[in-house]
Amino acid sequence: MAYQIKSILYASDLTPRSPAVFRHAVGLATRFEAKLHAMTVSLPATAPSASSSSAPWPTRSQ
Repeated sequence: MAYQIKSILYASDLTPRSPAVFRHAVGLATRFEAKLHAMTVSLPATAPSASSSSAPWPTRSQ
């Protein structure tokens, strides 16, 4: 079965393994002549707790 990949999204959390995964994504994009889109993802420095009254969304305790 033949298929065409036109676009690849590489999402990284910047862990030590990220460069190897990026090289793999570049190889796939080259092989399929696809566009490669890259983005980084991260968690906030401090995540609000579910019991926090300052949360901008309703919690079970409210």
